Amino acid sequence: MDGYQEITNQAIIKAVVAWNDAESTYMVRVARFDVVHNHQISKAIFENHVSNRRVEDPNLLTIVDELQEAGSKPKLIIQFLRKKTGKYVTLRDMHNMVARMKAKRREGPTTEERLELIVRELWERRGNRAVFRSARTIVYRSGRRIVV
Repeated sequence: MDGYQEITNQAIIKAVVAWNDAESTYMVRVARFDVVHNHQISKAIFENHVSNRRVEDPNLLTIVDELQEAGSKPKLIIQFLRKKTGKYVTLRDMHNMVARMKAKRREGPTTEERLELIVRELWERRGNRAVFRSARTIVYRSGRRIVV
């Protein structure tokens, strides 16, 4: 076995094969089992596992997205997530979460495009029109301007 390391796991299982009259078939029932782990186990290792640190609640992710976009410090967001979820979220987890959110945001329309669409929809609705003597210009950080 060149280049491969053989890993064996040991499980002691006591199973019983029995006939099930209702199903008209044989069934296998595990009567007793004992599993031997091939790695260390502890509470700290369990809590630090990525699946136990991951935040998947869509409501919390929306809040984190808003906090991050508003400029909140990552350490404060981590404290918020730890308090709300009880999970040990790390700084690296936080950075990965923000990177996924930014990538998702890039797929859709920008904030400016969404705002422009809302303003245009409001303008086109009957009864929402008015004439002003002066116009307002909304300037975004990106340099894009909308005259309202």
